[in-house]
Amino acid sequence: MATRCRGRVSLAAEGRCDQGRVQRDADTTTITVLPPLAGCQPFRFVIRNDCSGGVRQNSRGERWEDDGLERGLTLVK
Repeated sequence: MATRCRGRVSLAAEGRCDQGRVQRDADTTTITVLPPLAGCQPFRFVIRNDCSGGVRQNSRGERWEDDGLERGLTLVK
């Protein structure tokens, strides 16, 4: 079963996130998406479970950095 997300995501990641890793904890759901294009850095969405929004993070070596935009992400159930 795929996890769907809604909000301002990139065109390459709009809608279904069929390939990736989903991690859930009490506060957030993190969806790490496999790179959609050859040579792209991995990215992930960190979505607050209370549906108050979320961010996209880009991989920078060993750490993740917010892209600086509140994307209003929510989970679609």
